[in-house]
Amino acid sequence: MQAAGVPDATIVEDFVKTYGQKLYRAEPNTLGWLVPYLALALGLWAVIWFVRRSRRSRPALVTDARLARYNEEIEQELHNLE
Repeated sequence: MQAAGVPDATIVEDFVKTYGQKLYRAEPNTLGWLVPYLALALGLWAVIWFVRRSRRSRPALVTDARLARYNEEIEQELHNLE
């Protein structure tokens, strides 16, 4: 109908006649206005939570002799690659 040049108001009236007023929503209701802002707030909260969680101090790793030996072997192999 738009391609034929019919005005928008006429298209809306025809839609309401055909399908009824319950299917046509001219303007967003309260939920339609709240959802984007709630999603934005939830996303912001998630980012703040993640940053705070990642900045927490973590306990130092316990090093034992096997781990130290393994790290030395890795360093030697990396040095041999150069």
